[in-house]
Amino acid sequence: MTYAIRNSVILLSLMIIMIIVMAVNNSRGLNVLHRVTQEKNMKANILKELRRENPDLVNEKQIIEEHKMLLEEAEKRTKHILKNDTPTTTYDYLTSLSKKYSKGLKFDFVTGTPGAIGETFYDKYTISGNSDIFSIYNFIYQLEEQPPLYTVEKFALIENEKGSIFSDTLHFDIELNVYFDANGTDMADINLRQLPYSKISYNPFRFRVYEPKEELNEDMGINIDAVTMIGITKDKVFLKIQGHYVQSLAIGDEIAYGYLEKIDMKNQLAIFKINKTGIPQEKILKIEKD
Repeated sequence: MTYAIRNSVILLSLMIIMIIVMAVNNSRGLNVLHRVTQEKNMKANILKELRRENPDLVNEKQIIEEHKMLLEEAEKRTKHILKNDTPTTTYDYLTSLSKKYSKGLKFDFVTGTPGAIGETFYDKYTISGNSDIFSIYNFIYQLEEQPPLYTVEKFALIENEKGSIFSDTLHFDIELNVYFDANGTDMADINLRQLPYSKISYNPFRFRVYEPKEELNEDMGINIDAVTMIGITKDKVFLKIQGHYVQSLAIGDEIAYGYLEKIDMKNQLAIFKINKTGIPQEKILKIEKD
C-alpha cells in the first residue's frame, strides 16, 4: 500500500468516526430539545389553567404588593415572648407606657407567684392606684397592643367616695402575667409601635351632663382658652402659654377638659375635642401672627 493510499484510508476512517460522533450528539441534542419542549408546553398549560381558574394571578405586581401589606399587617399584630423577665424590667416597661401614654396614671407595683404553661414561664404582678378613666383606658390599650406578651388576668375598677381627695378618679387593680422563654426576644430589641389613636369619648362613671369645675389647676393640663397657636406641622402644633413659654402637642395629647383631635395642615388649623359638661365640643385654633 502506497503512502498516499494509507493516508487516504486514515482520513476516511477519521471522517467516518466524526460523522458517527456528530450523529450521536445530534440525536442526543434532539432528545434533550424534545424533552425540554415537552416540559415547556406542560408548564405553559399548567400556567394557563392556573390563570383561568385564578384570574387575579394575571396581576402579579398587585399580588406581590398585597402579600407585602399582609406581612406588614401581621407584624403589627405579632406578639413577642420575652427572653427573660425581672421585676425591674417589667416596672420600667410599665412606667414607660404610663409616662408616654397615660400621664395621669400612678401605680403601686407588687410581685406575685410565678408559674409556667408547658415550657413557657410567666411572672405575675399586680399594679394598683388611682387615676381618671381616660388614663386607665389608654394604659390598658397600649399594654394589650404593644409587642411584648403581657396579659391582663384580672381587672377591677372601683369608684372612689365622694368628698375624698380621689373623688374625681377611679381606683384600679390590674393583675398581669409576663411570659418569657429561653428562645424569646430581649426587651431591648423590641420597639414600641406607633398605634392608631384611640380614646373613649366620655366618662361612663359620671352623668353624661354635669357641671364643670369652677377653676382649673395645673394637673388638669393646658387651658385652651388662654393659649395662642404660633406654629403647626403635620404631626404637632406649637402653643404659646400665657405669653411666656411654648408647648408642643401631638394628636391625642391631653389638655384641660379634652385633647388634640386633629391637625388640618391645608387650612392651618388645630382641632381640639373639649368636654367640660359631658357634651363634647370642638375648639378650633388658627395660626396667630404677632
